[in-house]
Amino acid sequence: MCAWNIHFCWPGFCTGGLTENCVCANGFIKRSTIDDSSLNAGETTCQPNTQPKILICDTVAVGPNGEKKRAKNINASNACEQMIDMFGNFGPVRMAFIMESEFLVNSSLFPPRPNFILEENFGITDTTINVKAKSTTGFYTDVSFHKLLVDTSSSAMVTQIRRDAGNISVIDTKYNLQNGQA
Repeated sequence: MCAWNIHFCWPGFCTGGLTENCVCANGFIKRSTIDDSSLNAGETTCQPNTQPKILICDTVAVGPNGEKKRAKNINASNACEQMIDMFGNFGPVRMAFIMESEFLVNSSLFPPRPNFILEENFGITDTTINVKAKSTTGFYTDVSFHKLLVDTSSSAMVTQIRRDAGNISVIDTKYNLQNGQA
């Protein structure tokens, strides 16, 4: 049955008295937990169906003598998915990065909020940099993960646009790249 307060179907609306008939707002998708052994068995929720966008993905390899090699882009934008492999004639000791991401949700299109929901916050709560090495055969291997933002409450520190900048040391042996690797 749909809860009287449509808690599990918001942002959306419940029809026919059953959560399985939940109709989520535009930009959201209905998720149902059917596994009876799950703590949330039978729960239906509306969850965002879009991913955050990474607007800027500026990456520079820095060598032991300060030499630099910037990751190039195939169309002059800073989008990560447009980056191509970089090649340099030195072993980098650190990777400098600037990353900017955004997550926008237009809540003006939502149905009216139930009385018990005082506000909604949609945005970025966590950011992580994943470092991967690409072999000469084209396969990727996860090397390290660097958490930059962790919001344990998942809503208190939400922001629609997040900018991170920093350096990742790559002098550890796990980053030891051989000729031709990226």
